[in-house]
Amino acid sequence: MLKQEEKDTINNIGIPIEILLDALAEVPWGIAITERKESSNNIIFINQAFENMIACEAKLVVGQDWQILLGKIEDLHLTTKIHKAARDGKHCSVVISKPSQFGNDSYSYHELSIAPMCNEYADVTHLIWLMKDVTDQILKEAQLVSAVEKTEERFAAYLENANEAIWRIDFIPPIQLSEPLSQQVQKIFDNGVFAEANNTAARVYGLNVGTELIGKPLYEFMEKTNPENIEQMIEYANNKYNMKNVITYEKTANGITRTIINNINPAIENNAVQYIWGASLDVTD
Repeated sequence: MLKQEEKDTINNIGIPIEILLDALAEVPWGIAITERKESSNNIIFINQAFENMIACEAKLVVGQDWQILLGKIEDLHLTTKIHKAARDGKHCSVVISKPSQFGNDSYSYHELSIAPMCNEYADVTHLIWLMKDVTDQILKEAQLVSAVEKTEERFAAYLENANEAIWRIDFIPPIQLSEPLSQQVQKIFDNGVFAEANNTAARVYGLNVGTELIGKPLYEFMEKTNPENIEQMIEYANNKYNMKNVITYEKTANGITRTIINNINPAIENNAVQYIWGASLDVTD
């Protein structure tokens, strides 16, 4: 329901009701209005865009029950949600899919929103139905998801076949770059957890497959009491968590110390190191 000041504004502008109705008729989104009565909720207005979306002329739907606006929806959950909103006079927003009218096994997608209109006593008297065609958006999102999945598949194949040890360490919680250097170094050891690793990385640490390394803390393999490791981590933090050909001394699951050359790149968001990707070579004599 329009507030009184909003009504006054419209009245002061002097927009004729015919212009407002023409505007509703010409907007590219489907708009319909139903009148809620005690035993009915019938259509009293539908614009051209809504006609096109449901492939039915206004003269055939005005006066009919609101359900004709939807046609056949296969998703029972969505149907139940829409019916409840119409019955209770509540806000509702869903995306519905229907077989394309072109009959080529494709689907069209529409975002449907329902909004109640109330009188001065807060009683819901009408429902506004807004329908927007979002088919192009949905299809583009699906194409993007497919492209990401293919990229991830190629990346996974690369990880498995790489001769280098490739891994990702997440810092939980992230390391704030504003913290004193000594605290950052401590948190590299304490907060670092392996989140991804290929089989080569696992073998570097005396394991068999990459999944065995995932979830293990960094300090299990990099001794934080080793002065050379501490020195390298101080330099690492000073360089904003970028490392190129830096040597660290790490131990396997069996306690054997190995010499590792590392190249590492960080992911920094909100001035905090979220995770690091690394590629390593075991150069132990």
